[in-house]
Amino acid sequence: MGDESVCLGTFGEAAPQIGLRLVPGDGASTFAKKGTFLAELSKASPVELLLPKLTELLGVPCNAVTLMHEGRTLDTEKSLTENEITIPGARARREGEKVLLCFDTKFDVMQGVEEENKKQKEAEEEEQKRQLRLQLEQQMREKKAREEIEREEERHKKANRANELFEEQIATQVGVNREQYELILRNPDPDVKKPRHFLQRLVPEQERALMQLLSASGGGGGGTVWAYEVHHQELRERYERAKQGLQADAANIKRMESSTTNSLLKQTDLGFLGPFDPSVNEFCLWHGTARLEGAGGICANGFDIAYVGSAVGTAWGHGFYFADSASTSMGYTGGGVRVTEVHSRVKIMFLCRVLCGRIRELSTAPSQEQKEELTAKCLGPGGVFGPKSEVHSIYGGRFCYVCAHNHQVYPQIVMFVS
Repeated sequence: MGDESVCLGTFGEAAPQIGLRLVPGDGASTFAKKGTFLAELSKASPVELLLPKLTELLGVPCNAVTLMHEGRTLDTEKSLTENEITIPGARARREGEKVLLCFDTKFDVMQGVEEENKKQKEAEEEEQKRQLRLQLEQQMREKKAREEIEREEERHKKANRANELFEEQIATQVGVNREQYELILRNPDPDVKKPRHFLQRLVPEQERALMQLLSASGGGGGGTVWAYEVHHQELRERYERAKQGLQADAANIKRMESSTTNSLLKQTDLGFLGPFDPSVNEFCLWHGTARLEGAGGICANGFDIAYVGSAVGTAWGHGFYFADSASTSMGYTGGGVRVTEVHSRVKIMFLCRVLCGRIRELSTAPSQEQKEELTAKCLGPGGVFGPKSEVHSIYGGRFCYVCAHNHQVYPQIVMFVS
């Protein structure tokens, strides 16, 4: 404000109005050293009418200011005359004479103000620090979120690439898809080997249904499954002919039960697998294998009697082994194959249609002589499989079916389970 006087205004309505000049008192506090103020106060009005405007300009609480005249502290609830202040006469007032008042701030009040201001400042600084911490924490969360998104995208890319590599291995070693199959068949080059089958990837709902079936059959759960339907016209026609042969003598076949088949028939998403004829004990059974090449051979040629016993022996006879329990067949997957760096070991499982026909039940593994006898009975007169054969399959051990003729089996689904 410098040396200029600031006019506070006129206070009180009754005449006469007494001119006042308010100046900081000797040794006034820093809060009071704001300059000089002018005002007019009704002679009959209390001095306290000045305080709101004065304290507002000083920037202090209303109760923090003391007014003095000639060394005496004024009672602000009283008027100038009641405070025994000599009022200049009318002529002196007209000539501009004013009553001189001094003002200062109260130490105890201002001390409280300072403490409050200090607390407020500290609170503001603490709030600023808190807001800064929150901002930094938010920035860190956003950074971590971005990094996690980037890592997830990288994992997703690796997983996609791994899946592509896996699909390539399946196409190379197990079977191509339908589009590739038809493209190869149309190739006029006589040196190009024509495939006899193709694989059709199941939709996610069907894969989930198969995973539920696998889990219900003791094959574990919670993993990932790639499942393909095997399309092999020659193998399927051969299987259907064998089925018709058994159906011709179905009245003489004792019916058995398969828990996997019963469970499968209850799942609508697996209805595409078609019906199973209980009159000839046509079941849906599991088969595990340990190699991609082995899976490819089964898809291309069916079950080859030449390979029987090459991997796991022939404890129950010379034939093809299947199980009504997925956990049993899982034991023959050799712990799975490692197809990519991303995938864990993948176990190869087949879900096969099996014509069990006349079933011979055994409680213990047969001797070598009994094995030969059972095989002969399975093949029938002249060593040829037929509907009149005395035995078409053997049931025993860990719920294993052993079939001695590959016409009795169609590898309908091949699954890769991780």
